[in-house]
Amino acid sequence: MRTDERLHLTLSTFFDIFILGKKVVMILEVAILDVEPTQTSEFEQAFLQAQKIISKLPGYIGHELKRCLENSSRYILRFD
Repeated sequence: MRTDERLHLTLSTFFDIFILGKKVVMILEVAILDVEPTQTSEFEQAFLQAQKIISKLPGYIGHELKRCLENSSRYILRFD
């Protein structure tokens, strides 16, 4: 797979959350990824492997990859 994926936009938001009376800061990141239209299957297969690594990162809570309805080669990736 070529690395033609381009990161268009990354948004980070900080949330103050209180868990059991303690203040915890949570970061929510959203990335818009454009993939070459002929490589969406390869991208999705590569992401299946990458999420195994992502889920082991310090502070990892969750993530979600969604395909855009209007542009089938655009994805939105959310990390908690």
